[in-house]
Amino acid sequence: MLAGLQEAHEELQAMILSRGVEEGRNLLSSANESHSLAAELDDMSHDDIRSAYKESQEVISHLRTYIDGILLLIVENCPRLLEVKPADPAP
Repeated sequence: MLAGLQEAHEELQAMILSRGVEEGRNLLSSANESHSLAAELDDMSHDDIRSAYKESQEVISHLRTYIDGILLLIVENCPRLLEVKPADPAP
């Protein structure tokens, strides 16, 4: 069970890193094309913006539920993983 949780954790970290790199590349390419968030929002209708916001809120809700499930499994199976260890004092 612990190995499975560690593997899932590593996969999530890899996905986050990959997504961050992808977003960074998109920002850089957008800057080169004189494309900005403001320009993108100007092109969207009020309903499109509202729909995108609602969709992002749903994604956030699903992610919170997913994270809660993972934390619950950790608490039930290996709570020591959540312990915060004090930092070693500087020498």
